[in-house]
Order: sequence, then structure tokens, then C-alpha cells
Amino acid sequence: MKTGEYRDEHNNTALLESDIDRPVKFQGNGNIVRVGKNVILKATIDIRGDNNTVTIGEWSVIDGYIGFIRVNDACVDIGHHTTIGGGSSIQLHETSHVHIGADCMISSSVLITVSDMHPIFDEITGNRINPGAAVSLADHVWVGYRSYVGRGASVGAGSVIGAQSVVSGTIPPKVTAAGVPARVIREGIRWERNFPSGDRIML
Repeated sequence: MKTGEYRDEHNNTALLESDIDRPVKFQGNGNIVRVGKNVILKATIDIRGDNNTVTIGEWSVIDGYIGFIRVNDACVDIGHHTTIGGGSSIQLHETSHVHIGADCMISSSVLITVSDMHPIFDEITGNRINPGAAVSLADHVWVGYRSYVGRGASVGAGSVIGAQSVVSGTIPPKVTAAGVPARVIREGIRWERNFPSGDRIML
């Protein structure tokens, strides 16, 4: 799809400030996709529901899959200069919000989801015990290969999530966390996309 504004008979809208490699799939009404300038979008965006929103900030490189599965009034927003690797997936099966900040680096084969995809109930009370909840990654977060970021997860700015970790709670800023479930293993860290000239970052 070329840069421009597209609207169909169901009031689904794509506002594109960049050319994108794949079409946006709409099955519903009143959905909106916004893509900023200088974005490389290789991901499939598949929206099945009504009044959902996807926003992708400028200079981002997004691969993988972004899916709204029979859900209404949900939202995904991705900040500028963020990268998401191939095989990764952002999935919303319930009304909620996925926020990914600016300058985040999401590796390949990462799953980010606001729910467990199917409900689980207490046998005696009948109350649901696994409700969906929003996911938030602050600015400059690095999520390692094949990690799972689940419902209610929150990762603070500047943190690193180790490969194959499961994140389901709150991870503070500027730490390394890893494991199942992910736990803090080092505090006071700083990471960069590119290697510095020596072993230590020049401050």
C-alpha cells in the first residue's frame, strides 16, 4: 500500500505516511491504522472487530504479526524508532491496550499478549481467575529472543529481558531480568543497539 489515506465502506481507515509492504486486513467497523513517516512495515496487521486502533511511530521497523481477534475498542501503540523482529506477534483477544515505547528492540519470535486467549474460572465461585490486562513496555526496552510478555506485564524504561523469559508482572527500569517467571538479576544497567569502541560506554 502506498502513502495516503484509505477508507472503506465500513469506515475502516488506514492513514499511511509511509509505503507499507503488506495490506492491512479489516473485518469490522470503525478501525484505524496510523503509520508514521519513514516506517518499514513488514508485519501483517489483522483486525477483526470494531473501533480498534493501531499507531506506529516514525522510523520504526516492524515485522511479524499484529492481531485483534474478535475484539472491540482495543489499542496497540508503538513508539518511534522501535524495531520488532520476524516471527514476533502482538495479540489482543480481549479489550485492552498494548503500549510499546520509543526506541524499543523486540527480538524475533516474541509473543506479546493481553490475555491467556481462553478464560479460566474458579470451580466453586464461578469467578474468572485470568482476566485480560494491558501490557506496557516503556521507552528503550530490549526484549530477547522467544520471550513471552503476558497480560498485565509492565517493563520499565531502559530494561533488558533475557531470551526465552516469561514476563507477567512489573519489571523496574534499568535492570536485566530473565527466567520463568522473569526476575531481576542485575540493576543499574544501560544498553545500546551498537557496540561502543571499547568495553565500557563513554559517559
